[in-house]
Amino acid sequence: MLDDTFNLLKKTSVELNLPQDVEKLDQMYDIYNKKEYFVTFIGQFSAGKSYLINNLLERKLLPQGTTETTPLLTYIRYNDEINDLVECAVIHFKDANDKKISLEDVTSIIQKSDNVEWNIENIDYLEVYLSEDILKNGMILLDTPGINTIIERHEKLLANSLLLSSKIIYVSGHSPSQVDVDKINMFIQQGFNISFVRTHCDEIKSSEETVEQMIDTDLKILEKCGLKKDDCYFVSNINNSLWFKEIAKIRQTLVDIGNNVDILLEEDTNAQLMAMAQNYIAALEKVKQILQEKDNNEKVILEEKKKQINKKIETLENVVKIRQNELQNKLKEIKLNVRREATTYAQKAIEKSANNIMDSGDNVANEKSMSLLIDKEKQQFLQNLFIVINTQIDPVLTQINGKLDLDFDLPNTDLPDIKHYQELMNYQDNEIEEMRNELQRLREEIKKIDFTNSEEINEDELIELQNELIAIKREYEKVTNQPVKMKKAKDNSLSEMGKQIGRILDVALLVAPIPSTGKVATVAKIGFLGKMKNAISGFFLGKTAPKITKMQRFKQVALQTASVLKNARTNEQFSCFDMLSAEYWGQKIGESFSAPPKLVVDEVYEKERQDKKEELRKEILDKQQNVYKLRQKMNIFKNENDRKIAEKNSLIVNEQQLISELKSRERQIQKEARKKALKKWKIEYAQWYTKIMKEQIDLLLDNYLKDLPERLSDYQDKRLISVQEKLQQEKNNYEQLMKLPESEVYKKLECVNNLIVELRQCCAL
Repeated sequence: MLDDTFNLLKKTSVELNLPQDVEKLDQMYDIYNKKEYFVTFIGQFSAGKSYLINNLLERKLLPQGTTETTPLLTYIRYNDEINDLVECAVIHFKDANDKKISLEDVTSIIQKSDNVEWNIENIDYLEVYLSEDILKNGMILLDTPGINTIIERHEKLLANSLLLSSKIIYVSGHSPSQVDVDKINMFIQQGFNISFVRTHCDEIKSSEETVEQMIDTDLKILEKCGLKKDDCYFVSNINNSLWFKEIAKIRQTLVDIGNNVDILLEEDTNAQLMAMAQNYIAALEKVKQILQEKDNNEKVILEEKKKQINKKIETLENVVKIRQNELQNKLKEIKLNVRREATTYAQKAIEKSANNIMDSGDNVANEKSMSLLIDKEKQQFLQNLFIVINTQIDPVLTQINGKLDLDFDLPNTDLPDIKHYQELMNYQDNEIEEMRNELQRLREEIKKIDFTNSEEINEDELIELQNELIAIKREYEKVTNQPVKMKKAKDNSLSEMGKQIGRILDVALLVAPIPSTGKVATVAKIGFLGKMKNAISGFFLGKTAPKITKMQRFKQVALQTASVLKNARTNEQFSCFDMLSAEYWGQKIGESFSAPPKLVVDEVYEKERQDKKEELRKEILDKQQNVYKLRQKMNIFKNENDRKIAEKNSLIVNEQQLISELKSRERQIQKEARKKALKKWKIEYAQWYTKIMKEQIDLLLDNYLKDLPERLSDYQDKRLISVQEKLQQEKNNYEQLMKLPESEVYKKLECVNNLIVELRQCCAL
């Protein structure tokens, strides 16, 4: 049993002032006691995680495809017969409700966007119950979103899934990239039992590398990460591929886990705890050194350390200013370059698409086939357009993500390295949206409080909160140069202060841009909202929460409020990530294609028939004239009167003969008419397509690039500020130790020493 280890690590995390680790350990302990062994499938989207799980279970269960199909955590567990959960699934909504559905509905759940209840934004997670023997002893399979889909919600989902994980199966559709290597290294350092699966092996081109070379190259990369050959699998999800049979090896691994859940849960949980213990020992050693120096009154050494920390902060500040100036100097040029390159590509691509429409051949001969061609041209055009745009912007993100030119190591940050502009837009918009939802929730909670009840509210704390919020508002006005008007408080009563806090929250919600409008949250606005949220949350949770009985349904109310706020803003179920995809813009542009040119064959046929009739009339007349002239030349007329009659008849067309001849050529006339109609229609369609696309591409570029400078600046500032804050926290922790009274130093040092000894003994077991 690992109870003593959990308790020791919790005690250490408290000593090191790591409240987030205390919470993490509590969650891990809860999972450990439930005897549930989670096998978590992690990897980049489109790597084939869901497809792989389907093949492992030999069922077509989870949605699979080339786009992001698993934007929520999906738990696959054994039947719960007691609660009548057998061969079914349960959707768990954010408002704490749930709905039982059939397994057939699981594959389509993500696509049900017209059903608000099933919209992905309203779902918290999905549970699937199966009659599978490998799950019988407590093993649970966990499917996760792609790690390269940098959405704040997805980052939290990944963090939550790691808390649950006993084993990680890391899935990649290609050779391990640097992103993959970084993630795998991080998981191994955290003590996870990990296997690597490369899918899409059927797509390996022998002209580029042999299969043996590919496997050897991948294994060398993975061995450097610490993975063994037996932990690496090379497969294909396509059942007619030679690589498909390799999936059986992964299936056998799951069978072995399922048969030994209790033993493996103990071993793998202990490995994760030992990784935490090693990190704690290193942190405690640093604290110990400082305390020893203070205990020995080594003022010179202590002062030198303080100078080193201050020098680090000062050096970092200078580098930050240089980075910010460099980016500002580039931003205008970047935006111009992006628009120029995108416009140049768009002009050529639209012209090429127009030519493809006009030269589309017999395969495109009606509205349906033309619509399919247009959709194909649009999607290919937009996908390539985004590549052109990202080719210009992504190097800037790479530079922002790059290491700072410093002669000392920086503390790690929790921020992801965003590599593509689409991901950056989505990350920022999700961040501001979550803040809005949180502020709205807090606004609703304030309405429930009786500010006249002195037993429920502490007056001093309320005054402190009000003053803090007003100071934050003033700071926002100063930074953004945007005065925010609001009603003045009538008096200083508790009730009026409560109203004033509500008004300030209203201001916060007012200045927070709504992501679906395409606005960007600047650093000032994000900081402003974050401070508001933290101040009020602290008031509720840290100060007066024990006294406020009306907050028992805190979580449910928060989730319901967020859902109401989101649905009230727009009738359309809008996902921020949609705005960044070729699919979304294809649909958006498609709305402008609502009245395309019609293929009109009848009118062309009538004209063609009439032209052919006149052509036949002329042919008949010419033929009759030639006959008449020949007879005249041969002088075969009996008299002048016969000649005149023959001449007159040669100038008259027999209408019955004309109609008969016309009918004999009807099929040819129809064929020619349709051919001309199609040609005319395709030319009109190409011209119309060109006009619509040029208009819509201008709109797309305006929306896509409108906030480019602000977004890139925000991203860089946030990353730099995060590092600065960590260095500042290092300084604060140091100063806090320096302020310890001499009488407390020895006591603290003894505590730290004891923890180090206990942790080392624990690791040695």
